[in-house]
Amino acid sequence: MKYIIPFFATIILGFLFHLLLPFWAIVLASLLVGFFLCRTAGLSFIVTFLGAFTLWLGMTVNISIQNEFILVERMGDLLGEVSPYLLITGIGIIGGLLAGIGGLSGWALKKTFYYG
Repeated sequence: MKYIIPFFATIILGFLFHLLLPFWAIVLASLLVGFFLCRTAGLSFIVTFLGAFTLWLGMTVNISIQNEFILVERMGDLLGEVSPYLLITGIGIIGGLLAGIGGLSGWALKKTFYYG
């Protein structure tokens, strides 16, 4: 249970923030999740990483399905014949790393305020 709530909170907040803000909105969402919901540093990094990875992977697949994978195929060609699926996974990993660092920062900020 201590993993499920921060995981889904990262996904929901990240999606809502992405409606109004650019790509760095996932960092704000994971910072809030790390600050309010995570108890340990490892939990804050892993849960926010997995939540953002799932969110960005889902959003990228959704956009790619809508345009029939044309954009990711062209981006893959620009990067030297990279597979579209590898590129989509890489996008998810980048989002996960951004969120993991944001979640860890939120946890550290909470420790700063509560333990001086």
